[in-house]
Amino acid sequence: MTYTFSKGHSSTLMYAKNLSIIMRFSATSITTEPVLSPEHCGQLIHQYGKDLDVPGIGARPAVNKGIRKTLAKAIDSSDNPELYDLVVNAARQVNSTIWQYSLEGMDKLQLLKYNVGGHYGWHLDIGGGEHMYRKLSFVIPLSPPKNYEGGELIVKTSPKDISVPLVQGKMILFPSFILHKVTPVTKGERYMLVGWLRGNKPLQ
Repeated sequence: MTYTFSKGHSSTLMYAKNLSIIMRFSATSITTEPVLSPEHCGQLIHQYGKDLDVPGIGARPAVNKGIRKTLAKAIDSSDNPELYDLVVNAARQVNSTIWQYSLEGMDKLQLLKYNVGGHYGWHLDIGGGEHMYRKLSFVIPLSPPKNYEGGELIVKTSPKDISVPLVQGKMILFPSFILHKVTPVTKGERYMLVGWLRGNKPLQ
């Protein structure tokens, strides 16, 4: 089930005014200002950080801990519409500045928890089935960096791997066809909010 944008959905609502200037970082973009405050990040961890499931891989999820080892909780738009408004407005503002993809909706937000040893090997967010229409991926670190070690977000757009800075509350966006991975967490707990915006036609 996906979250569909209404025709009147504005990209300049709450917080979006702070995101008119973004920082380019290779094939990714990072908002200059946090989309979520430290208090909001903590609230999300407290609210959704329990009763987590082991997620699979792909449009027809199959668990493979050799590739992906994490815990996840899907967040429905009806359960937290204010959160959806915040992240959608921020993501659409950045998209309108850089990629200008035609976006029609998004998959359910997910809260992810990486314990020690948690990781996600090289992968794309776009794929077959319903994942074909993903265009823009984003992640928002909910944990402050001091709470964990490891768990780097690495993207590959050339022979050189690039580690993307993770700042609590700031949104990192990248096209869903970008190859990326999460290195193993070696200490602590790493919480992330992730989402994928989609359109009616792939790669447009």
